[in-house]
Amino acid sequence: MRIDQEAWKKNTTEQYEMLGRFVEAFELMVNEVRELCLFLAARDGRNAILVQTILHHQVFTAKPLFDVLRALIAEAIKDALQEIEDRKNGVKNAEPPLLRDALNDPLPLTIQERDDLFSILTFIAKHYDDLCNQRNDLLHGTWFVGYISEVNPHSAEFFINRLKATKSGLSPVTGLPKTAAELKGLAERCEDVRLWIGFVEEVLKGDVTVSEAFKFDMKTWWLVVHPGEKRTLQAQAIAPPAQ
Repeated sequence: MRIDQEAWKKNTTEQYEMLGRFVEAFELMVNEVRELCLFLAARDGRNAILVQTILHHQVFTAKPLFDVLRALIAEAIKDALQEIEDRKNGVKNAEPPLLRDALNDPLPLTIQERDDLFSILTFIAKHYDDLCNQRNDLLHGTWFVGYISEVNPHSAEFFINRLKATKSGLSPVTGLPKTAAELKGLAERCEDVRLWIGFVEEVLKGDVTVSEAFKFDMKTWWLVVHPGEKRTLQAQAIAPPAQ
C-alpha cells in the first residue's frame, strides 16, 4: 500500500493541533464559569482570594462548578427580588443587595426575567454537560493517531478506544470524533457556550437586560450577539465539507 507522506503528516498534525485547541477552548469555558462564581460570591478583593481558593480546589471539576454557579445565581436573584419587595414596603436593609446597579440599588429584575434566566441556564447546562462528557471520554480514552489501513491510507481519521464498565460488562463509548474537523467543531461549541455564560454575567451586572440578550423563538433560546443577529447552541457542530 503506497502512502502519501505529505498527506499523512498534514492529517496527523491537524489532529494533534485540534485536540490542543479543544482542550484550550474547554478550559476557557470552565474558567468563565469560575469567574462568574467569583463575581457573585466575592465581596471585595481580599474576600476574592478566599473564594478563588475554594473554586480552584481539585474537587471543583467542570460539572460541580456549573452546579455551584446555578445555585449562586438562584440565591443572588432571590436576594434581589426580596430587596426590591422590601424597598417597596419602606424597608432598607443594612447590607447592600447581592445584585446591584451602578447606584447600588438592587438590580431591577422581574419574576419573568428570573424564570427566563433559569430556563436559559438549563439550556446552557445541557450543552455544557455534553461537552464535559466529551472531554472526559477524549482525555481518558486511548488514542491511535497516524495508524493506516486500506480504508484510511493517509490517517485522515484517528481512533479512540474508550471503554466503560457497566452492569453488563465492558461497553465501548461510541460517537467520539474521528477527524480534525470534528475536534474543531467541539472547540467551537466550547467557545459558543463560553459566550453564552459571558452574556449571563452581563445580565447579572446590569449591562444588558434578559430580553436584550436572549430571545425564545422556534422552541429554543437564541443569543442576540448584535441587533438583528442571533445564534443558538448547536448539539453537533457542522463539519466543513471534505476537501
